[in-house]
Amino acid sequence: MKFPVWFAGTNEEARLFTVTMRGVWRINTEPVWLTCRVKDLQVCRRFSPRFALYDPLLRKDMVQLNSEDDRTVAQSRNDGYHRRKDDRAVAQSGVVVAVVVIVAVVVAVVVVGVVVVVVVVVLVVVVIIAAAAAAVGIVVVVVVVVVVVVVIVIVLLVIVVVAAALTAVEV
Repeated sequence: MKFPVWFAGTNEEARLFTVTMRGVWRINTEPVWLTCRVKDLQVCRRFSPRFALYDPLLRKDMVQLNSEDDRTVAQSRNDGYHRRKDDRAVAQSGVVVAVVVIVAVVVAVVVVGVVVVVVVVVLVVVVIIAAAAAAVGIVVVVVVVVVVVVVIVIVLLVIVVVAAALTAVEV
């Protein structure tokens, strides 16, 4: 009677093991499934603590199998492990795509909102400048507009520098 033994090592470690043990075979995928005779089990465990007599998917002791069924059962459990691992990867990539789409939509809405606000502010400023020019004269209006523009540019530069510093601290 043989036990199917799950080996959590690499294929290379399994290859070294199969050279040192007679009557042990492996499947060339990871995690590696081996069979080990009951009398060789202690040798298996001495070779590597990563040998275990349990199903890593079900987390419970495996039943004894006859030698004919060992290879089939081990391969089917191995295939199931990889299938579930692939399903998890696909699900995780779907979540990443959803988050990226949501962030892109939020950024687009914010950008459109900022553009609309800037256009409205520019139109209001143009109307105010035209009215002021008609009332007090063009020279006074030009001086006031230049001062206001310089103040706005300085405030925007301060905001950009502070935002860059905060971003650098977060990263």
